[in-house]
Amino acid sequence: MNSNKNKICSKLINIIGLIFIIATLSQSYAINEDINSYEYLQVEIENIITYGITTEKEHYIESLTLNSFFFPASYENSQALNSFESTETYILKNSETTPYIQYDIKNNIDNINTIQNSFKVQSTIDKPQIKSKILFPQINIDENYENFTTFSGLIDTNEVIRAQASKLAEGEDDTYIIASKIAKWIQEDITYDLSTITANPNQKSSDVFKSKVGVCKEITHLYISMMRSLGIPAQVVTGYAYTNSQEVIDLVGSNWGGHAWAEVLIGDTWVPFDLTYNQYGYVDASHIVLDKSKEIRLQSTTIEGRGRNFEIVPNSLSNKNSFIVVDKKERIINPGFSIEIEGPQELAPNSYGHIKVRVENTQDYYQNIFLNLAKVPEIELLDLSEQMVILKPEETKEILFRYKIPELESGYVYSFPFNIYNQFFEEEYIVSVQENNEFLEEHSLPEVIVSQKTFSENGLQFSCSGEVSYPKNKILCTLKNPNNYELYNVDICSDTSCQKIDFKVNEQKTIELETINFESELEIIYNNKIETTTISIPKPSFSFTNISTKKQNIYIEYEIENNYEPLSSKITINSSLSENIDSKKVSKEYNLESGTYNITIEILNQDSILETYSKTLIIKELTLFEKIEKFFVNIFNLFF
Repeated sequence: MNSNKNKICSKLINIIGLIFIIATLSQSYAINEDINSYEYLQVEIENIITYGITTEKEHYIESLTLNSFFFPASYENSQALNSFESTETYILKNSETTPYIQYDIKNNIDNINTIQNSFKVQSTIDKPQIKSKILFPQINIDENYENFTTFSGLIDTNEVIRAQASKLAEGEDDTYIIASKIAKWIQEDITYDLSTITANPNQKSSDVFKSKVGVCKEITHLYISMMRSLGIPAQVVTGYAYTNSQEVIDLVGSNWGGHAWAEVLIGDTWVPFDLTYNQYGYVDASHIVLDKSKEIRLQSTTIEGRGRNFEIVPNSLSNKNSFIVVDKKERIINPGFSIEIEGPQELAPNSYGHIKVRVENTQDYYQNIFLNLAKVPEIELLDLSEQMVILKPEETKEILFRYKIPELESGYVYSFPFNIYNQFFEEEYIVSVQENNEFLEEHSLPEVIVSQKTFSENGLQFSCSGEVSYPKNKILCTLKNPNNYELYNVDICSDTSCQKIDFKVNEQKTIELETINFESELEIIYNNKIETTTISIPKPSFSFTNISTKKQNIYIEYEIENNYEPLSSKITINSSLSENIDSKKVSKEYNLESGTYNITIEILNQDSILETYSKTLIIKELTLFEKIEKFFVNIFNLFF
């Protein structure tokens, strides 16, 4: 009897040690997030700019300015610039995206020059409240935001990026949910790796997708590329953020590091998504914003000048920043969630088990929550140890952490601890294991609830135009699939040609067809639907014609509209005189004998006649006086 008690005590002591390890990890998590866990921060920032200028004896400087984009401006509801002081005289200017400071440094041209700026910034959690579903796809996007759906610079796209974004969005009609799902997929698929800063700090989105590694700005670029691939506007936010990551501290020498995250336009509201910090739909108060733009600004400080015999000292231009939190208030206690945990707590060895977490969003706006599960190594987890729950206003969802207990030595009572936690919540859950407890088969575990897909019912959007060409006219069509599902084998046909095309979610394509006619009926067939439209191509025609006579001269003038390069015209007078002309505007004069003349003008497309204009004129016999006058005119022209 005493032997069994000792065995049980021994196992319990080992388990207590494991519980202590998990608790320590959990406490570390909370400590690391300390600064990030306040509703409000006031931060003093010292920004020191250094640069060097060298000059020759006969130098001349007409102008020399330094532009600093390190300026934490005020942003409604999230950031306020309380004060700003500088050691140099400055002008505050505005670029397209952000204010910046401009210094006239024409008289400060030493080998080493320093400008020191001091800012006091008040920052709060940036958490826009999206209170209702914004349908995806959004059929009509405000033209002010269209620029944020295009690609340039490091934010590029390709077929695999578009395909993955389309796959993740298929069957989802809620823009907030799509933005969250894509963020989570990238976080799981792409590894955050600071070594890429030294290897290649400026990977394009397509490079990050291929390499599967990147730093915050590169991961943000990929996220923005995937959102824009779906036609959802997204922008880059750059600034600084607080971290306790030792890797970052070792690299930058501070808890505050340069950072980049994204904002997604949901309805008419820009909503932040920081994939590095697992902050979806918000960013904490330690995020200090410097710029919001279509693409990242690669240089935070620039020098511009005009003159001769002077230059910037190589590698002398630098920015050094220090941050001090001088005030913090209102630690986040209630993040707006209610959490309940249940599941079997007494199981047999080799049994399956589960922990069910019921999460309620107690707020009237969308929220995301991450739940983490810590366990001892002996337990095999069947689901991800970190799960994201996307919750609509006042919605309740259940998630599962399913697991398998190992084969254990008989005669003991085992206590297996589980810790479920996140930034704001932590709860311990103990499962007791011994031989006579309940044994569960894998098939008896509850099924993971898969959210139902909702498919839109929007018709294919298309617009077509035609242009004259040879030997067949061209039809250019822009087609868009404004749906949250992919379309395959869409047929679009004119009278002489067809194309079969596929569309990803909310994808737009441009195709070219041919027609021998100037009026062609197009037929579009998809999903057992047939749609038709008629395309009228403006046929080249005469916009002006004038055929007249004066004595024995015939004057022909005309102009052709809807002209194009291979087009020509032909003048035929009776059948004896014919002339081809490659000009849109024509003015001709013909001297002829008396008689009747049939004059025909034809607009030609190679050998095809597109338009004809005809007129018959009579040239009368000259009088004796007109003949004498003509004789002397000819003599004059011959000699003079």
